[in-house]
Amino acid sequence: MAKVLFSVISGADPISYCKDGPMLHLCRWERPDITALFLSGDFLRYHRSDDRYRKSIAELGKRIDHEFEILIFEEEGLENPHVFDAFYDTFEKRFNEIFQKYGDDTELVVNLS
Repeated sequence: MAKVLFSVISGADPISYCKDGPMLHLCRWERPDITALFLSGDFLRYHRSDDRYRKSIAELGKRIDHEFEILIFEEEGLENPHVFDAFYDTFEKRFNEIFQKYGDDTELVVNLS
């Protein structure tokens, strides 16, 4: 059974005030096999410019001796992440993709904020 962290990336990721942001904190303590990053708006642009989210997870993996598989869900055109109603259909689609790829017995940990 795979353990998947699905994390919506926010302004506090990957690091905030010299500490783990929400996504890194969950990676550190939950130690998922797969980390699925949901990127929209400015966060998608940051990812494309310097790959900061994937690099931070890889660095954490080295420090805690844990290998993470990383999935990136790039969501063009979704610019208001605080309006969850706009995301429900997209989240359902992505969750279904995860279960199809890793199996119905996958443990899914979801970080929305």
